[in-house]
Amino acid sequence: MGTIRLLSYKLHWEKELNYTLVSGKMSQDRFTLIRRYLHFNDNSKCKPKTHHGQDRLFKVRPIVDLLQENLMRTEPEQRHSIDEQIIPLKGRSVMWLYLQNKPHKWGFKVFTRAESSGSMYDIEIYQGRRTVEGGPFGVGGDVVMSSGTPWYPKRGPTYISTVGFQNRLSECELVEEKEMKRFRMGHVDRRVQKWTEVGLERWYDKKTVTLVSNYVAVESKDTCKLQDSSEKKYVEIKRPTVIK
Repeated sequence: MGTIRLLSYKLHWEKELNYTLVSGKMSQDRFTLIRRYLHFNDNSKCKPKTHHGQDRLFKVRPIVDLLQENLMRTEPEQRHSIDEQIIPLKGRSVMWLYLQNKPHKWGFKVFTRAESSGSMYDIEIYQGRRTVEGGPFGVGGDVVMSSGTPWYPKRGPTYISTVGFQNRLSECELVEEKEMKRFRMGHVDRRVQKWTEVGLERWYDKKTVTLVSNYVAVESKDTCKLQDSSEKKYVEIKRPTVIK
């Protein structure tokens, strides 16, 4: 129903359309009854859209909160990643997004904290500026702080992160991204902020990747094989351990 849009949901049961994917699974009366009475929250307590604290997930908030609570009960492992994911959707929703560079381009954007094994420990559904209220770091930074804080006391705040631009750390001016394209794949530029012992690395793969870390030493590196489009074959290049 969310993919094939009709003027009315009742048309899915019209004999002329012969839409058996819906009509063959459930009668119209049963669907209407479930649609009328299925609720997860008290709609009378929902704040208007113009209200500053309006929650776009209000109608399913108890389910989202229960999911978050159960995920956080899992004993955390050592290596976590907080990143964006897409829940695919081509239906209609005020939270529906189109992200051109994602494998699934249409759907809900969510932030997840997961371990390298694939286990997920937290989830935050993107609602624009309302995703995390009252934070000073913007949506992405506030999500990292809110999701990572319960985990820090157990493991310590060691981290690796990609950064959008180089001037996040003083005394750590890297080679510009445009200049990096002059070098061959595998070229690395690195700096360390001495008073914080935080390292900043810029690595040239097919594109430039910039990472910051207080977990992996910037001097350490290994090698990997990548396809060189100019030579049309796989070549062995240097790769920082922070990338691995």
